[in-house]
Order: sequence, then C-alpha cells, then structure tokens
Amino acid sequence: MGYFQPGGAGTEIQWYDDNDATGGHTAGQPHSRAELAVAFPSDFVANGTALPSYRCKVPTRHGNNVGTAVTTFTDEDTVTLHDTGKIHAYSTNSGAAINQHTNLGTKIGSGSIASGRSGPLWDIRGTGAATFRGNLGLYGSFIRANGLNIAFSAAAGVTQEVMNCLIQGTGIIAFTGGLATLYNVNFMSTTTTGTLDFVVTTLDVAKMEQCTISGTGMSSLVQPGSQFTVRDLALYGSPSDADLRVSGGAGGGVAWKMVKMRWTGGKKISDVTALSTDPNNAAGEYSLFTTRVVQPAIGSPISGVRVLLEDGLGNLLVDQVTDQFGSIAFGADVLASAVRVADWYRNGSVHIPRARNPFRLSVNPFGELGAYERVNYLLNWPGSDEYSNTFGQLDDLKDSLPLRLKSGASVSMQASGIEQALIRMPEAT
Repeated sequence: MGYFQPGGAGTEIQWYDDNDATGGHTAGQPHSRAELAVAFPSDFVANGTALPSYRCKVPTRHGNNVGTAVTTFTDEDTVTLHDTGKIHAYSTNSGAAINQHTNLGTKIGSGSIASGRSGPLWDIRGTGAATFRGNLGLYGSFIRANGLNIAFSAAAGVTQEVMNCLIQGTGIIAFTGGLATLYNVNFMSTTTTGTLDFVVTTLDVAKMEQCTISGTGMSSLVQPGSQFTVRDLALYGSPSDADLRVSGGAGGGVAWKMVKMRWTGGKKISDVTALSTDPNNAAGEYSLFTTRVVQPAIGSPISGVRVLLEDGLGNLLVDQVTDQFGSIAFGADVLASAVRVADWYRNGSVHIPRARNPFRLSVNPFGELGAYERVNYLLNWPGSDEYSNTFGQLDDLKDSLPLRLKSGASVSMQASGIEQALIRMPEAT
C-alpha cells in the first residue's frame, strides 16, 4: 500500500507495509515525513524551513486497519504541527500491533544511563485521545497534545521505551498494557483548570528512572498500575488530593517498588482507594545504602570487610564484602544499591508508611578480617522518625564508616553524617 488516501484529497492519509512502493515510498525502508510531504503536498505541507517543519491538515494513520505487514515510521530533527482535530492514529486491527514500529530520534547508550537525541517536536491538537500503539522507540523527542489525552497502548509481544523525552499535554497521559522502560522522561500537564484527575494514569512500568511528573490543579499527579518499579521519580506541583492515587487494578500495590521518591511536600498517597491492609505484604519504599568502610582519620578504604544490614523485622537486606574502594555493590537496575526501608499500607481509613526500624548494621561482624575490630550499630533509617503520609522524605544511608585496628592505635573519630544517625553497640564477645 505504501502511502494512500482512501477518501481522496483532503481526507485521512495512511501508510502501510515497508515493502510497498505505492505513493512514492522507497520499498524496504521506513516511512517518513519527507516522503509524506512529497506524496501529499496539499495535505501534508512542507514549510521550507531550515529545520524541516510540516503542517498536517488531515488526519494520519499508521496502518490500514486491515493488514498486519511490518510497517515502520522513522523521524528525526523535524517539527510537525497538526491542525486542530486532525489527529494521528494507528491501525485498529489488533493483530497489527506487533508489526508496527514507531522510531523517533536516536537512542544513545544502554541500561539506566541510556538517553536520546535528535527527536522531533510533534504537536497534536483536538479532542479525545492520540494513542500510540505497537513497538515504540521515542528518544530525545517532544510530544505535545493540546485539548486531548495522550495514550500509550502496549500489546503482548511489543517493546516500548521512552528516553530523554518531554511528554506534555492539557489532558491525561495514560498507559495501558504496560510500558517496558522510561528513562529521563518529563511528564507535564499545562492545565490549571482543576478538571483533571491525574497527569499520568494506569502507569504500569517495569523500569522507570530519573523521571519527573508535574502539574497543578488535578486531584493527583500519578495513578500507578499493578507494576510500579521506579527510581528517582520527582513529583512537582500542587495536587488537590495527593501525589499518588491507587488504581482499582493495582492489586493493593504489593508489587510497587519505589526507590528514592521525591514527593511534592503535600499528601503522598490518597486515601480514596486502598493499598493492601497487610504491612508485611504492601507497597515498598526503598532508599540507597552506599556506605564505605575506611580507616579512621586518614580515610583510606579497607577491602575485604564483610558488611551486614538487617531490618527490624529480621530480614537480612545486605551481606556483602567491600571492594578495593571500601564499597559494596548489590542489586541491579532500578534496585541497585537499594534496600527496602518502609512499607506503605492501609490502616483503617488512611494510608501510612511503616518504617522497618531499627536497622542493625554490622561491620566485620564475625571478625573475618582478623586485624580489625568487630562493630555493630543500631539505627533508625535517616528521615524515618517523622516520616508520614503528609510530612518528610526518606534519605539515603551513605558517607564512610571508620573501622579501627585491634592494635588500639590512636584514632580520630570524626562525626560524619552517618555516625550522627547511628548508636554504636558494644562489640560482641
């Protein structure tokens, strides 16, 4: 099919099948805005600017609503402005999603340090929703919706990742079916009318790092789904109810893993719908444990030291040996160097966090490193003493732990940030 306008000039433009050369498409290559402007110069207008920009005067569709052939659309370094009501859509054939590919911008790097560049600015205006389906690779892009919602719909077998993007709209940004990866993405609502329930809703995500969600005038900023594994999520604005609201399909939030959350300063989790009532099977909030073991006074790292961290419930969270830098490493991806320090659950009619205090930190616990003392600390997690649904932030446990030699040589015990939070216990005999 290539490029086609089933209803003739002035009607919806469709593209379908990478191997079809109809309408000026280069067979075997992705579809592009440059080809669209050549194929439909009156309805998809090239503005002749140095940075390629286009005016889209009709609706567009990725696919033809019937077939399932591989159909790819690629775009970089462009600006596309849709006339009001001329919305972009995807094939309504449910079997086509797995073979639909939208690639905007260029991915840089991999893992949690991946980013993107050269993505387009795509401005869509109207009512209803602009829904992105199939396999998505959005990198360094700016997707802006005015007057309508933005939806990302994942189906079985598709891959969707969004990196270093700005997703902005006056409506709700919705996710259905789960999104694999979100890195360094800013979600922003520009409405201040107070008519929205959320900025982002049904957010099911396996890996979400270094993202922000901001808005003012809505009830809540985000409504997570059943899977909500996030790290360094910063929330900004003034929601009228709370930062997060639990969706009916969240399964009580028991699979939530929230690492280094940065709340707005208002109420954190709405009491409108319920998390689990069992604090031992509840949503988890995590902080980083990045302590180093060093020699007192001189601060030289000590390698080969065993470090244990146990919470007040008796769970062993860390059992590692220091490396050449006196550091320990554990966990992976979103949970790298992260330990669970609080449980969010419903107590009666309200949501509260239960800190897993007191934590027991043991350094060289059984004297494995014979030349050094054994040291045990008992502590409440930094920030947890006054932490509630309406106040405070949990902090990371970091800085350096001094470990003295058994020789009894004179040492200088400077009160670091971590020492001020610790109560040193007598050495076990």
